[in-house]
Amino acid sequence: MEEVMFDEWKENVELQLEELELLRSMFPQEKELILEDIALESDLKIWMASDSDQAPPCRLAFRLNLNIQETHVEASVTLPKEYPTREKPEVYLRCNEWIIHTQSEANQALQIFMTALEFNELMLGNVVAWIQGELMDHLPGNNEAISPNSETASSDLFSRVEGDPLIRYWIYSHHIYSKVKRRDLLTLGGDFHLTGFSMPGKPGIICLEGRKSDCEGAWSVIKSWNWQKIQIKFTEESSKTPGEEDAERCFPAFQEIGEAKQSSSHYRMDMTEFRNFLARYNKEEMFGQLFGMA
Repeated sequence: MEEVMFDEWKENVELQLEELELLRSMFPQEKELILEDIALESDLKIWMASDSDQAPPCRLAFRLNLNIQETHVEASVTLPKEYPTREKPEVYLRCNEWIIHTQSEANQALQIFMTALEFNELMLGNVVAWIQGELMDHLPGNNEAISPNSETASSDLFSRVEGDPLIRYWIYSHHIYSKVKRRDLLTLGGDFHLTGFSMPGKPGIICLEGRKSDCEGAWSVIKSWNWQKIQIKFTEESSKTPGEEDAERCFPAFQEIGEAKQSSSHYRMDMTEFRNFLARYNKEEMFGQLFGMA
């Protein structure tokens, strides 16, 4: 079984490196395709040439900067070691000219498109073609990008303040190790106007605090990524009347907390430190609920 898995990883990484070269030929300009870490590609090539029986040492992660109808769209791409045989690529779109709900709809439309893609086939060429050719047709305004400073954006923000309750999603993940996931979680926090935190390690804990529609939008993106296990364990909702919910925010910003510490073969967080962090924000009771001690 392990030998079969190793052969599959080798085949997948070989295909991923070939696909990366294909994308480079499609986007030859210096800032069109940017590796998240320049060592990723060389590390995978060294692993391919070795006799190692271990899993690939890293995952390919890069950004594509696309110009679509005079709008700059960034596609953040991460390739799991099971891609393309059993997993699909993680792709997240962002654009400074979109209001947050437009960005959420763009990513939801992309995920729907990707559900039709078949395993054992390279997918990123089709994904890029869809983004360039069809993405704008799925967005509000019939191909018009919506600026965060526009009247539409202002009215959207007003409607959220007036009618959208504040909630907290307490999310439990088997682990959070990936540097790309950790970075993208922080980006999502800003994109969706959230407060709260992410705690990397094993287990990984995420708290999304914000307007209900924003938390739902961020969660729809997060759960589309490849996880061993992830779930919302608890949801809290503000009891304040519409327009007053911000007074009940517990956290001042969305941040990554803690420091991973070595424990046997895994990285685990300092649980005492985490409990003290929750206590500072009057949420110590969540510690027991998250870890089944309540």
